[in-house]
Amino acid sequence: QPGSMWEMPGCISICLIGDFDQTKPTATQQRRLAQLVSTLQSRLEIPSSRVITLTQPNSPSAIGRQFPTSSLASQILP
Repeated sequence: QPGSMWEMPGCISICLIGDFDQTKPTATQQRRLAQLVSTLQSRLEIPSSRVITLTQPNSPSAIGRQFPTSSLASQILP
């Protein structure tokens, strides 16, 4: 869809495999995601206020109800 996040200039989209409306991501997925986001933040000077999760209900590109967003937020750089 035009204008979506993954088509916005300067936007980095990260995809995890899984249906996080049904189950939580694995501990390894959560750890590696936090590492990746922190590395990108550090190298590209991205503040945590610019790290967002897509939370559109019933969307295959959304983060999912079971995803621990607060846990991710606590693991990335400020």
